[in-house]
Amino acid sequence: MRVAIQEDMWEVARALPDGQGERLLWALAAHGFSGEDPEPCGEPWYYTYLAFRGRIDMSARQSAGGGRGARARWEGVAEPGKAAADTHDCGSEPTHDGCPEPTHDGCADGTHDGCGDSTHHAESEKESESEKESEKRNARVRDAASRFVGRLNSLCGTSFSPTSAATLRLVSGRLAEGYTADDLCAVVEVKCAEWGPRADMRRYLRPDTLLRPSKFEGYLQEARAGEGRASPFAEYDVAPDLVVGASS
Repeated sequence: MRVAIQEDMWEVARALPDGQGERLLWALAAHGFSGEDPEPCGEPWYYTYLAFRGRIDMSARQSAGGGRGARARWEGVAEPGKAAADTHDCGSEPTHDGCPEPTHDGCADGTHDGCGDSTHHAESEKESESEKESEKRNARVRDAASRFVGRLNSLCGTSFSPTSAATLRLVSGRLAEGYTADDLCAVVEVKCAEWGPRADMRRYLRPDTLLRPSKFEGYLQEARAGEGRASPFAEYDVAPDLVVGASS
């Protein structure tokens, strides 16, 4: 059985620091061959592993399905001591020397083509569903990254890319922990309000700081604690047209 490490997995692994890329690739390969998961931890490579695991499962199933299909075609999947014809029940009856002929429409002779291999169809359906689920997860990560980075760039005047591998990895990690795109944007808003006016802190208004696993929960709690809190300047708020009228 083969397991496919795809190009984006390789690029993300190369971008991870301090040997984490090797741990990511090893964990993906080990899961593909044995189905085992690594011990959960808070390091970036582990959350990236969670994001890629579904695609590794699909790769392993495709490899296993292809192997079964090849054996069925060339060997007849015969059990030891039995003829290949005995393992293919298509409603056939032997006509001469144990050679079967089809007795109903749609059942093929010897090659098993057109026989309606239900196992093969079930595998194909599972693979299709897995592909759809993987694409849904990837689309959710891309959408959350776009919203998060768009909000950060808008409030702080930065120009971060929502499609960079590092940012997508961080967003994927937070979503895997159960947070939402709204939570990501709430952290942007609270920290921009706090750090934006301070020259010594503005440099921390970047994805790798705001989405850091060890800090994100604390930042989010700050944002939630401030929800619904009245502005200290609320009593001075007036409609814009009144301000213009007063100055004229």
